[in-house]
Amino acid sequence: MARPRLQPGPATARVAPLDPCTLGRPFHLLDGFLQRLALHLEQALQHRFNRRCGARFRVGAAGIAASLPGADGATRDATGAVAVRLERPLLLAMLGFHYGDDPATAAAQADAPETETEHRFTGGLYPQFLDALAVCSGGSAGGFAAEAAASPHAGRRIVRIELHEDGLGLAGRLELALDEAWLEHLFHHVAPARPALAPAPDAGQPLQRRLPVTLNARIATREIAFEDLLRLRPGDILPIRPVGTADVLVEDVHLFRASVAEQGGTLCLTSFVPVE
Repeated sequence: MARPRLQPGPATARVAPLDPCTLGRPFHLLDGFLQRLALHLEQALQHRFNRRCGARFRVGAAGIAASLPGADGATRDATGAVAVRLERPLLLAMLGFHYGDDPATAAAQADAPETETEHRFTGGLYPQFLDALAVCSGGSAGGFAAEAAASPHAGRRIVRIELHEDGLGLAGRLELALDEAWLEHLFHHVAPARPALAPAPDAGQPLQRRLPVTLNARIATREIAFEDLLRLRPGDILPIRPVGTADVLVEDVHLFRASVAEQGGTLCLTSFVPVE
């Protein structure tokens, strides 16, 4: 008898690991902001390089990531600090297009020392990226100023945008590192406003007085045949033995044993003892 063969199942998609730094914060609401930012940058590159210089820059995926390997410029506005990093081959290609040099040759010089011309160029280019960030997050352009001590700490969130130059086959990333104040600004801009909750009437009372629970006391139990149970009618009396203790249940959980006492014709519970 032939043994059955196990057929390999369909390939399953890998689940991306959770970043604990994003838990409890509405990062999922930033998708609309990232789409607006990518479109804004696409239009800026189209206007500055593609139409004027014959380049073929385009914007790819945009997302939120962690850590910033290195920042080329740190700036601050009224909201907070933002550090900018553009991968150098892309930056040098833009520099070549801008000055009419061969962009492929310029991009190949990424390992060469930085020049004053490159610094002056980034001084005019990076403010465009920062203005796009400000406008797409509900602010206004032109509010950033360079500040040497403004660079966010490593491990902060970064806005990462993929850039491509199809004519050169070049690809890289633009990264904007946001400090905590800028992150809170983004969350405030994208998260829906919540109406203020009216204070509860007993809000000034301690929690243990404001937390109601259901308490049941099981005074006695008795076994009875099912046919006898069916014969019971209102007014029938079931004899039980006198009880001295009762089980006390809180939300159906047996927590205490209590003594049963009578006072003024009413059964009362006293001397509560926790059940181990």
